[in-house]
Amino acid sequence: MIDVDTAVRGGLRLATGLVLGACTAVAELIFVLLTGLARRAAALDGTFDVDSPVGGPTVITVKLPCG
Repeated sequence: MIDVDTAVRGGLRLATGLVLGACTAVAELIFVLLTGLARRAAALDGTFDVDSPVGGPTVITVKLPCG
């Protein structure tokens, strides 16, 4: 399951996502996709962060400037 929330704060569009139930077999694909998202965020002068504590949940935060 992927749950995504977006909001605009301080002139930045904030999108957060929560990824649950990812099996080990797709972990490498997820890594490749997240790396691509991080590169895209950086190309737009944004930030990308993944917080994945042991036992979950994994939280992905992308901040992009608006306008």
